[in-house]
Amino acid sequence: MSFAAVNRSTKGDGKTRVGNRGNFLAYSHIGHDCQVGDSVVFSNNGTLAGHVEVGDHAVMGGLTAVHQFCRIGRFAITGGCSKIVQDVPPFSSRTVTRLKIRG
Repeated sequence: MSFAAVNRSTKGDGKTRVGNRGNFLAYSHIGHDCQVGDSVVFSNNGTLAGHVEVGDHAVMGGLTAVHQFCRIGRFAITGGCSKIVQDVPPFSSRTVTRLKIRG
């Protein structure tokens, strides 16, 4: 991880967890108390607020911002420049304008 930031928990017994084999491009940010799965890809400036959950094999497009307490499902993809303010279900694709379920 080059020029990426991971914040520790804000609670004494809380945890910020980052899984294995992730690919975090420049200026990625993982906020406090986040749970990030295995084999995720964060493109440039992929940003998580606090208390966000990201499932295994999820892909975040560049300049994507995820609001606090949201969940990104496993194998979900967010398009570049997306503003995520609600959960993204597993195996779905979320672009700037709409959510598409693939399956």
